[in-house]
Amino acid sequence: MKILVINLERSTDRRNRMAQALSRLGLDFEVLRAVDGRRGEHRAVSRYDEAATLRRFGHRLNEGEVGCYASHYAAWQRAVDRATPILVMEDDLTLEPGFPAALAHAEGAIGRLGVLRLAALSERKALAEEQLDGGYRLARLEKGGMGTQCYAVSPAAARTLLDHSAVWTMPVDYFLDAFWLHGIPSYALLPYRVTHVEAAIEATDIGAREPYGPRGLSDYRRHWAKQRDWLLRKAYNIRHRRAGLQPS
Repeated sequence: MKILVINLERSTDRRNRMAQALSRLGLDFEVLRAVDGRRGEHRAVSRYDEAATLRRFGHRLNEGEVGCYASHYAAWQRAVDRATPILVMEDDLTLEPGFPAALAHAEGAIGRLGVLRLAALSERKALAEEQLDGGYRLARLEKGGMGTQCYAVSPAAARTLLDHSAVWTMPVDYFLDAFWLHGIPSYALLPYRVTHVEAAIEATDIGAREPYGPRGLSDYRRHWAKQRDWLLRKAYNIRHRRAGLQPS
């Protein structure tokens, strides 16, 4: 499985730090230059629809969020074009010594599962688990773990994500977790062997999310979006409660 490192902000220091970490573990990788939304680079490839985003998500995306979506969109396209699974990694991570073993497990499962998290910002309840060698386990999560720091994606799943990204109406991490929209459950390889160090080392390049508007229509949209997605997630999990770790 090819490792694809998204070079956020095109920072030489961040790229070199990640390159050294992967090289020390004897892993082959490729760097994908991130789309810098703040410089308008996203406009050539953007599918962002502000009006649709306000209706669905409750507030606008900033340029950094649109650029981040464009970067991951490019990574999915690469998996499709090369017809091979890839591991998408952002460059603000710390890899634990057990990462190669986790990667080997991911390679063995990605063809079956489609998308598999190797990192997350939040711990989530597992609806089903499958034990693996070395103390690892595959888990189907009740809800997405948040973040796009490190995940494996198969060509078929990448095609599905692209097909459901005809219009961008939410940040890419929200979209990846919205399995009721694209039909790819939230799977994780546990325990995580990747740590997100962005907050400890440097500020994010995405920037602060657009603040919610004053009480009124914007507040109603935000509230309805959260309630709608909660209901859709619950309904999806109920419908597929017997699926275990088999894709729905």
